[in-house]
Amino acid sequence: MEVQDLKCVILAAGKGRRLESISKGRYPKCLLKLRGKTILQYEIDAARAAGLNDILVVTGYKPETVEKLASRLGVKTVWNPLSEYADNILSLAIVRELNSDIVVINGDVLVPKEVLPLLFSIKQSALVIDGWSSDRFDSEAMKVAVDRSGWITSISKTMPKKDACGEYIGVAMIRFRDMRLLRLAFSELLSSKTFWTWYESAFNLMMRNRKVFRTCFLPTGCDWTDIDTPADYRKALKIV
Repeated sequence: MEVQDLKCVILAAGKGRRLESISKGRYPKCLLKLRGKTILQYEIDAARAAGLNDILVVTGYKPETVEKLASRLGVKTVWNPLSEYADNILSLAIVRELNSDIVVINGDVLVPKEVLPLLFSIKQSALVIDGWSSDRFDSEAMKVAVDRSGWITSISKTMPKKDACGEYIGVAMIRFRDMRLLRLAFSELLSSKTFWTWYESAFNLMMRNRKVFRTCFLPTGCDWTDIDTPADYRKALKIV
């Protein structure tokens, strides 16, 4: 599949409760501004610079604020009405019926522009990993383990640091051939009313009996951050 045929899904439903000292609750986290430009704009710019034109933003908290910006930028939106009552699993579940390869970007990540072309070069589904020393990881890190052949075997925030090869940065590519596995994983989780979990729980179910995800390691020197706290926000200001 050519890059222009890929669909890009940005998960931007979160309120950002730990950032309310900055947002005052007036808009969702993805609309926080860094040097006059929202996080969402940085993500859309990175996607378009990589050749992605079919972009869908999943909204949740105060959706009208995101819809206004998305309309101005020429991207589509879909509302997750249950974002207040679940973690991000439902935001990704909304798009599980897409019939194409998809690129998933968490709505609070500064994505280095050189990362997406590197991701597209991988023929399998893949997750972008920061492979720096595990000493860097904190309790927020979504840690990743791999087998000897480079296939990802598990992903978890509770994984012991010594078992992790790196941190998942919140950017993934799911090939069309694996979308059925994604749908089955969501069905299993949602039928058991597992709402307060991250979508990475579905990834773990997909990998339960087969090899699905390859690693896409960040090149050395790539600056990135997810933005969950005021400290993260200050770090992001230094990057842009």
